[in-house]
Amino acid sequence: MLLYTFYNAPLIQTASNKDEASIGFVDDSTYLAIANSLPEAHSNIQNMMEHPSGGFDWSVTHSSPYELNKLAIMNYPCSMLDVPPSDLTLSRTNLDGSFTYQSINTASTYKYLGVTLDPKLCWASHHQRVIAKATWWPLQVAHLSRISGGMPPNCIRQLYNTVVIPALSYADVWYSGIHHSPSSNKRLGSVVLTKKLTSIQ
Repeated sequence: MLLYTFYNAPLIQTASNKDEASIGFVDDSTYLAIANSLPEAHSNIQNMMEHPSGGFDWSVTHSSPYELNKLAIMNYPCSMLDVPPSDLTLSRTNLDGSFTYQSINTASTYKYLGVTLDPKLCWASHHQRVIAKATWWPLQVAHLSRISGGMPPNCIRQLYNTVVIPALSYADVWYSGIHHSPSSNKRLGSVVLTKKLTSIQ
């Protein structure tokens, strides 16, 4: 892992200005672009991949070719008036001097490092995955806590706290804690999701 940090560093450093960012973990990387319009953002993403010392150059110099059919792009419009452009087309220069063109499909949902993203960042798709996990994990724990031949209660509690809870709460960007509004008794935060998880538990 330590050596891969050095190996992957040039790929993470391909962002060239304040409106661009590149993040990654091991072999999973993502490019981000902020612009006044979605077509301009697409152009910036394309430039990050195709410019000298960009993503495609890194893949050649580090003997790590991209699988172009696995690439995806997601639009985050500022308003409903910001019309998404057509799918992004990238041009990769091959070792023999030829070019490979690939149309990158626009994704409606995309899982990155265990978090399911959506264009509006409302996390509905990720909530569904969390609810499914909240159903599956307690069933597995129940199998281990049978009265006859099961694990003792203190071990089950430790297992639940160290395995199940982290599995459900992984990456806390998709929920917010429940709190009361200062001006009313209305509860704010991830109220609906918490009710569903509570009923499952």
